[in-house]
Amino acid sequence: MLTSRKEVSCTWSSALSNDSCRPHAGCHFSEERLHLAQSAEIWQIGAELGLLARDLGVAVASHDDDAERKVRLVQEMGASISEFPVTLEAARAAREQGLWVVMGAPNALRGQSHSGNLSALDALDAGLLDALASDYSPMSMLQAAWRLVRQARLTLPEAVRLITAGPADSAALTDRGRLVVGLRADLVLVEDLTRPRVRLTLRGGQTIYHDGTLDPQTAPRRPAKMAEVS
Repeated sequence: MLTSRKEVSCTWSSALSNDSCRPHAGCHFSEERLHLAQSAEIWQIGAELGLLARDLGVAVASHDDDAERKVRLVQEMGASISEFPVTLEAARAAREQGLWVVMGAPNALRGQSHSGNLSALDALDAGLLDALASDYSPMSMLQAAWRLVRQARLTLPEAVRLITAGPADSAALTDRGRLVVGLRADLVLVEDLTRPRVRLTLRGGQTIYHDGTLDPQTAPRRPAKMAEVS
C-alpha cells in the first residue's frame, strides 16, 4: 500500500527509471518518459483515486505500460487494465499480475503500432490479448475483428469476443457483452461484405439505427441506372 507522497514519488521513479530517488533531492525522470507526472503530489492523488475506484468496483486502466516494474506499481495504485502495453514483456507481466490486456483496434487492423510499439497481432499470437479498444478510430473495432478472421488467426466468435465480451469484462460491465438471457439486448446486425457493414443496431432491445435494408419501405432510394450512351 502506498501511504505517503514521498513513497509514491520514490517508488514511481525506481520502477520506471534506472535513476534512484535520492533523499532530499526529489525524483529523477528522463525526458523519454512522456507520460510521467513531474509532481509526487499528483501521483499521490492518482493512487488515492485509483484505490477508491477499485473499492467502488470501477475499472482503472494504465496506459502505455513499458516494464514489469511499472505494471506492478500501477496495480498497487488500483489499476486492473493494462491499456496498450508498449512491450511484450509488459503485456506478459500484466497477465501474470491479473490485469486485463487491451490493445488498439487500429493497431490490429494495420498489423502494427503507428508509433512502433507492441503489435496487437504479436500480443494475440502470444495469447496475451483480452480485448480491443477503439483508440482513435471507432470504426476499426468491427474492421479489425473481421480482419483477424480472414487472416485465419481467430474464429468469428473468438474475434467478436475481443470487441464485445472482452471490453465488457475488463470494464467490469457485467450486464452486457454476451447474448445471454437477462443481460442487456445490445445487438449489432452486420452483413459480411468485403468490408463488414452494420445494417441494424439495438440498444437495450430498442432500435437506434437501421439503414432500411430489412424494411423495403424505408430503404434508401438508389439512383436509377443511367442509360448508356452509344
